[in-house]
Amino acid sequence: DLLLAADVLYEAEDEEPLLTLVPQALAPGGAFWLAEPGRRVAQVFVAAARARGWQDDATTYTRHWHDEDRPSRVTVHRFTLPA
Repeated sequence: DLLLAADVLYEAEDEEPLLTLVPQALAPGGAFWLAEPGRRVAQVFVAAARARGWQDDATTYTRHWHDEDRPSRVTVHRFTLPA
């Protein structure tokens, strides 16, 4: 019913396998949560997922870690696949 993934999209060739795997791994109407730091490949993936009818409820979190000069950012996409 729920599939979680974080920081899995690095290269363009990672997009299609994930777009294919997720619907195979989930029951109809299942949810896929993807956490990603804003790489371009993730933006392309999100657009392709939406084009396939996946609903996306995204939230971006920003946190400044004590040992870093600038804040870190991660977006969590809560996709719901079509039933």
